[in-house]
Amino acid sequence: MQGKLYFAGIRSLLHVSMNTSTKFTSPILNVKSSFYSTETEKNPPREVLIHNLLKEHLDATHLRVVDVSGGCGASFQILVASPKFNGLSMVKQHRMVYDILQKEMKTIHGLSLHTKTPQQIEQELQKAQ
Repeated sequence: MQGKLYFAGIRSLLHVSMNTSTKFTSPILNVKSSFYSTETEKNPPREVLIHNLLKEHLDATHLRVVDVSGGCGASFQILVASPKFNGLSMVKQHRMVYDILQKEMKTIHGLSLHTKTPQQIEQELQKAQ
C-alpha cells in the first residue's frame, strides 16, 4: 500500500507537466504576476529561492518545488532529477540536496523529497501516459 501511495505522490508531481513538456518548474516562475513588485524581487518566495539553488547546483533537468505549508514557507514538496545523481544511492542524493539547502533547512519544518535521475523521470512519465 505504501508503495502505491508513494507512486501516486510522484505521479501527482509528474502530472503538472505531462501535457506541456517533460520539464518541471515552479508555477510561480512561469507566470509574471501583476503584483510582482520590486520588494518581491528583493525577497522572493522561499520556493523560488529553493528552486534556484537546486537548479544552479544540481543542473536539474526536472524540478518541482511546492510550498505545502499554506504559504508560511515552512514545508515543501520537492521533486528533482539531476544527471549528478547517476550512480548514487538515494541516501547520497538526498545528502546532496540537504547540503545545498543547509541554510534554508534551519527554518524548514517539513520536507518531502523525491530525487531521481533524468532517465528514471522519463521512465515514470512514459508509465503515467
